[in-house]
Amino acid sequence: MSKQRFKSVWDAIENTSGEAANMKARADLMCGNVDVFSIDTLVNMLAAA
Repeated sequence: MSKQRFKSVWDAIENTSGEAANMKARADLMCGNVDVFSIDTLVNMLAAA
């Protein structure tokens, strides 16, 4: 069994880089890091939920 290295835990558990980025953004929001997102990004995320 070969070892794999990932940039983040999300890259390791998600199937695509897009899904990993989505989960990282959600984790940042859950930790209260709202200030790292623009209002447009937050509105787009809300609309997609």
